Amino acid sequence: MRLPDEWVSVPTCPVTRLTKQAESLSGSQSVAHNARLTVDTNSWTRYDQGMKRWLRFSLWAAAALTGLVIIIFVAFGWLFSIPPRSYQKIGGRWFSATETPLLAESGRKPKYLARGGAFLRKTVAEDITGFRYLGDDCIVYTVAGHGQDEMYARCGGHDPVFLDHVPDHQKISMVSDPLQLNGTTMDVVEVKRRAIQGISNPR
Repeated sequence: MRLPDEWVSVPTCPVTRLTKQAESLSGSQSVAHNARLTVDTNSWTRYDQGMKRWLRFSLWAAAALTGLVIIIFVAFGWLFSIPPRSYQKIGGRWFSATETPLLAESGRKPKYLARGGAFLRKTVAEDITGFRYLGDDCIVYTVAGHGQDEMYARCGGHDPVFLDHVPDHQKISMVSDPLQLNGTTMDVVEVKRRAIQGISNPR
């Protein structure tokens, strides 16, 4: 016996719902997978950036440390290569300096003429053989030359002026007024004037 058509029903709705649920579940899994990939990628990117920053800092620190060590070695070498000096005040801001070699050496110790204060001094003449302070921050001194010494005068921060050649120290005098030069004389006032104005005698 055949049933009427209106009594026959096809169960399509449950199947459709199952299909949609499966598709929804598959889409959710895909989204979750993509999210995990994105998180992993971001994590690796941050790790790479951190490693690069650490590497740059390590290289900078190594370079800075190497430079500091080199500077320290150079400073120690410079300090040990320069013999210590003993200073004696002449007058005004003038000092004479004598070097004390680290190793004992025979012969005359070189003298230097320096200018400055109690802590900072600048060498202005080397290998001086005699000097006299004239007052008013002026000085006259002799320097060892080739074959004969030379006499100079200097006042304050002015450049030195040449006074005369000194073939024999027995024939000149810097302690008298006027000064006894090589065959002539010059009073102290004239020496100061020349030193301040920068007037040298012809060589």
